[in-house]
Amino acid sequence: MIFFGSGSLTTSANAALISYAFEGTVTSVPVSMSAFFTTSQTISGSFTYDSNAANNNMGGQVGFFTSALNRLQFKIGAMLGNSEAGSILVLNDDGSYNGVDIFGIGFSNLIIENAPVFPFVASFGLVLEDDQGQVFSSFEPLPPSLTLSAFSGRNWNIRLFLEPPQDPPLLFEGERIVGDITSLTPVPLPSTAILFMSGLGWLVLKLRKNNLGTI
Repeated sequence: MIFFGSGSLTTSANAALISYAFEGTVTSVPVSMSAFFTTSQTISGSFTYDSNAANNNMGGQVGFFTSALNRLQFKIGAMLGNSEAGSILVLNDDGSYNGVDIFGIGFSNLIIENAPVFPFVASFGLVLEDDQGQVFSSFEPLPPSLTLSAFSGRNWNIRLFLEPPQDPPLLFEGERIVGDITSLTPVPLPSTAILFMSGLGWLVLKLRKNNLGTI
């Protein structure tokens, strides 16, 4: 079992932000939550990470990037979740971990909107596994791109907790809704397009001024 802690939001001049949109199916809902969620539902969302984030190395072939994730958004049914801080775990196996390469993201204390019945906070995890150990040649730096078809395991999970906590906790608290990731698509960041258009606009203005100067 892989667990993730929350990271802190950091942005620097050297940040290399990469964003992905994902879609998936719901494959398992605990009986205690079957009134709220079903396996006929789907999930969609996006996450952004900094491929230049520092590695808080756990040792061996494991990289743990506690401040790499800058944003997560997801939707399942009418429920929306979002967070601005999370962690990434990368495992480049040399045989010590059954030959498996892993890319995993984790967010805790997500803000939940349109929660069914009760106010919730949540944790979210997305784990991609290559059981042949061929995807990564190193656990750092973070991969600049991800290809879903390269991974044999493509899973996500959500755990819901009441806010404020109940004493004693209700039956479903902490149980997992689980599913498969079916699509992972790179998304150009809006800031990149804005910077490009700003630069293009400056160039056009400069050319116009130069042309007026020759009349």
